[in-house]
Amino acid sequence: MYYRSLAIRGEDYHAVGDIVDLIGGANEGEKAYDTLFVETVGAGQNETKIRDHVDSTVVVLTPGMGDSVQMDKAGMLEIADIFVCNKADHPGEHELVRDLRDVAGRRKIVETIATHGKGVPELLDLLLA
Repeated sequence: MYYRSLAIRGEDYHAVGDIVDLIGGANEGEKAYDTLFVETVGAGQNETKIRDHVDSTVVVLTPGMGDSVQMDKAGMLEIADIFVCNKADHPGEHELVRDLRDVAGRRKIVETIATHGKGVPELLDLLLA
């Protein structure tokens, strides 16, 4: 497993496929990593092109940040395979999860508190399934 954060914005996805191939093929003859996590800088209507380069996408939201309003405008609903409500111990968590349930359909919603590891194993299980 390998994690790579990429500062990708808008239409600037021209090198993502090459980067993923390079990291995945780091060993001679065999792929060095079966799983590669690619983090992007937020998501908006222009940032949906990440879907062309990955098997699945996770949209991470935090309570109290106005995310429920913003996600409708930002195109996040279209790209998410899994929604994560991180900082699930913060005020507004119930409202955010309720709003996600209204729009998620069959997509999973995972509540996490990353600083305590709560929900992280469940999220990892979903990602590696």
